[in-house]
Amino acid sequence: MLDYVERALRERRDYAVEFRIVLADITVRHLYGSGHSVFTESGELVEVAGTQMDVTERKRAEEEHERLRQSEADLRAWTGFQPWGN
Repeated sequence: MLDYVERALRERRDYAVEFRIVLADITVRHLYGSGHSVFTESGELVEVAGTQMDVTERKRAEEEHERLRQSEADLRAWTGFQPWGN
């Protein structure tokens, strides 16, 4: 993740990245970070304004949705059932 942010700074562009961290109690959290860099006319970095959001619940919901979608596909394959008459 740091490489991605450093590359964005070198290229003088905004960044947005999702990553995960493991806390001391072994809890895994998914984060979304984005930032905007401000440079002087001579190219000197003045500041980076950014934010990070915990998107763990959204990520878990996406993973659960995919698990259910796969289970449904497996069940259809096993039974030969096609919900739209295909």
